[in-house]
Amino acid sequence: MANSKAVAFVAAIMFIILNLTGHCYGDLQFGFYNGKCQSSDVEDIVRRTVVAKFFSDKTIAPALIRMQFHDCFVNVS
Repeated sequence: MANSKAVAFVAAIMFIILNLTGHCYGDLQFGFYNGKCQSSDVEDIVRRTVVAKFFSDKTIAPALIRMQFHDCFVNVS
């Protein structure tokens, strides 16, 4: 019984490690929107908006992280 629990534990750990080592083809980079939206600094606008919302609602950070994972990892092919 203890041996089967150890095997299940090792299998679960290996499954988690294999899922974390997947490839990401998002190629995210700072400055991606520079020069694409006239003279607006899109990244600065987003940063200022998130910071302002964070001070009024502390749940915005986990909500954005949750949204990032749902939008990015569900559509991975």
